[in-house]
Amino acid sequence: MNYRENQHYVNKHGQQLKHFMIEKFGLEEYKIWCKLNAFKYQSRAGKKEGNSTIKDLNKRDDYINEVFETEMMRQFLTEDLRDLANEFEFWEGK
Repeated sequence: MNYRENQHYVNKHGQQLKHFMIEKFGLEEYKIWCKLNAFKYQSRAGKKEGNSTIKDLNKRDDYINEVFETEMMRQFLTEDLRDLANEFEFWEGK
């Protein structure tokens, strides 16, 4: 995420929401939140009116890049999210 451009995540003191979230919830919960948001964007890619598949996949990648430092880790998560999104399409609930 480009926090320099996304000033709507900054408070009146110039502090990033991301840093506040990590302080209040911890790094591990922040990582889980990022992973779940990445899954959300993977699952809805191309489905939400007014949002292109590319835009949603770019948002997915923003969340993945926020948490996973290496290209290999990002690739594994991207593949897992694709598999989960495909599984979701056939899930009938309980």
